[in-house]
Amino acid sequence: MTNLANQTIKSYHTSRIANGSNDLLNSKLKIEGDARSVATRADSEAQEVILRGIRERFPGIRIIAEEDEGEGGCQDMVDHPPPPPICFPLDQKLIPGLENEVESTVPFSDVTVFVDPLDGSREFVEGRVSNCQCLIGVSLGSTPIAGVMNAPFFHLAYALRSSPPIITNPSAIPFNGNERTITTNLTNMRVGMSGDTGNDALMEIQRTLVELGCKTVDYIGGAGNKAMRLLSGEYDLVIFNFKTSLWDTCATSAVVMAAGGTVTDLYGEPLDHSPPDDEEGLGNKRGVMMSRPGVPHSELAEMFGNLDSMLSMKSRREPPYCSFALMGTTTVNQPTYICLTCCPPVPGGNNLCFCPACVQKCHQGHDVMFVGNVESNCDCVENGGCQCEKESKAAANKFLRTTTAPPICCYTDADKKLGSASRLSSFSAFQIPALPSSLKSCCRNLVKATKDTHWLPAARALGDGGEGPSCPLENFAAQVFKFHLARLQSNGTIRTTIDPSTTGAEWWVQVKDTSGVNSATAIDIHYDKDEHLAEQFCLGSFPLFSTVTYLNAVKDANPTIVFDHTYEEQEDKCIEEIAISYPREGKQIIFDGRLLHGAPTNEVLKGAWGRGGDGEEEGERITFIVNMWVNSRPFIGELSDEVRERVGHAGECGTCEFVDTGVSKVGEQGYLREGERVRLHFVSEGATWDEEEGEEGEEGGRMEEGEGMDGLVLEMTALRELPEATTIIKFETEENCPRLVYVGEEQQEIEDEGLL
Repeated sequence: MTNLANQTIKSYHTSRIANGSNDLLNSKLKIEGDARSVATRADSEAQEVILRGIRERFPGIRIIAEEDEGEGGCQDMVDHPPPPPICFPLDQKLIPGLENEVESTVPFSDVTVFVDPLDGSREFVEGRVSNCQCLIGVSLGSTPIAGVMNAPFFHLAYALRSSPPIITNPSAIPFNGNERTITTNLTNMRVGMSGDTGNDALMEIQRTLVELGCKTVDYIGGAGNKAMRLLSGEYDLVIFNFKTSLWDTCATSAVVMAAGGTVTDLYGEPLDHSPPDDEEGLGNKRGVMMSRPGVPHSELAEMFGNLDSMLSMKSRREPPYCSFALMGTTTVNQPTYICLTCCPPVPGGNNLCFCPACVQKCHQGHDVMFVGNVESNCDCVENGGCQCEKESKAAANKFLRTTTAPPICCYTDADKKLGSASRLSSFSAFQIPALPSSLKSCCRNLVKATKDTHWLPAARALGDGGEGPSCPLENFAAQVFKFHLARLQSNGTIRTTIDPSTTGAEWWVQVKDTSGVNSATAIDIHYDKDEHLAEQFCLGSFPLFSTVTYLNAVKDANPTIVFDHTYEEQEDKCIEEIAISYPREGKQIIFDGRLLHGAPTNEVLKGAWGRGGDGEEEGERITFIVNMWVNSRPFIGELSDEVRERVGHAGECGTCEFVDTGVSKVGEQGYLREGERVRLHFVSEGATWDEEEGEEGEEGGRMEEGEGMDGLVLEMTALRELPEATTIIKFETEENCPRLVYVGEEQQEIEDEGLL
């Protein structure tokens, strides 16, 4: 199909040379004033050839194509919906040479074909034809699995994302298996990037790369051209502009990743090639970067994401989506408002409630009042219509396509046999006498590749047939999940009937440099939750239990503190109990997954256990976190094949033993420094931590008012020496109880608004 399309493109090129004019191309701009949006007759006719060929072979398949909205684009998804349950064969009909290499069928409804008949239309019109490509990509769900990159005047490459990857034209992919190491100072790195000089973020990235001394930083056009020149070895890193679309990146991503490269947005997050519900969802709005093996991709993305222009761009994201689109009339715990302008509350009546998205968009400028984090559903749709209904439905559909689990899971105390009113009654500590020797090195390898959290389905973790854990880290996560699930079921703590298809372990690792100060070493106070659901819909979905395993003994490491406080409760509620755990190699703690916790930096807390300064190692605090989700799962994916290869092999992790070591429980008497309060940083949007001020402001672990912190913090009475390395403290007087408070400029703003 691409060969036939290329014949069409070549015929137009030959004719215009013969005529000495571009008139026959009938060029037009899809976006006024943007030369990159040019479309020609060659584009539309080449697309017609491709679509006809695909539909003849696979009638009804979902196709998203660039040209002619009536025939392609998002409209194509409406005109040609995929028929129910038939299967789509992944065989030589679409990509030659793939017989017996992958599963023969996948769900038809999960497959999307993205078509860009002439990538680099501007280059074609301007005569730079070697930069042009025909791109056909195939995604399975959100993941590009196959790509065809066919250049009419250059190379040809096919790829399938499988293990091992299949490259039908290896000569066009020289870096496959041929890693070129980039020096630490990046002076031998060659970069090709978009020449969009009007984009502040791209220009700041370009200046940063030049200042770092990269060997070359060139401007090059065309998405496929960038990818091909990366594959050819001309460049080590290519950066796209912010106006590319999914048809530009599906095929190119599949080919680059199959060849061993890395593809993310400019903030380091994977690209999502799920079929969008409207045109807005077609764009790669966070940019695109692709790199060869040996490039410090994650480190570069982290650096780019922290540039001023990139932070500014990220902060201008759309408001959260309306929760009604996801939950309908089902009431869930969420930030809830009433609008005094539209519908004044009626005492004792059934008042209308609104979510944060509708307050920002539908009720902007109105007199609204925050009720609290309470059980409600958003009534905006029923109150005359929701202004963000369309985009909210698109986001909700995307979420529901990705997971078969309920969109939110709210655990209650009835789900657990707690034995008392305290949620810390389930807090326990264990010792693993012999940790697998490969774990620490695997953790270091993992954080170099990705900072993401990863999903391990219960079927794989429990070994219920099929594929089991496939690397040491997955193996350890599986053992933690399996041991505690069996323990909590046998003692009656978990009494819920478990659905293995929506149950599993969320796991990740943290490697913290303990030689730094404040934010570099701290794990700020936070709730573990489904971050995607919280960011997009302001809804809280939490794991059933959370575990932390310390993989090494570190001198003067921050302790882990767990507070008896949940997201649903009022922020300023008195916290009557806390658990504090000091790191020791092989030690593991487990607690209610809804609870507030962290490993904050504070010298007083570090020294609250008499032997808190002991430790055989300095420099890194390595922890392994496993969250147990039951009958619900967060919006995350499993560990990718590329990262798994960089971590290690499953055979390197043996069987672990878990020994219950018990927990010491004390009252506040004798363990508090009366009158001394410490402040611990809370993770929240807009909160700041001035490292210089924080370091200078710490005298014996005390923080004076406003020093080093601004926003929501946790304030508590300083502790004296504790009896054990794992201790639960019961506070008996209200003035000594920890609580969340606002400090600094944010406190003043809230007071000015009359909210305190």
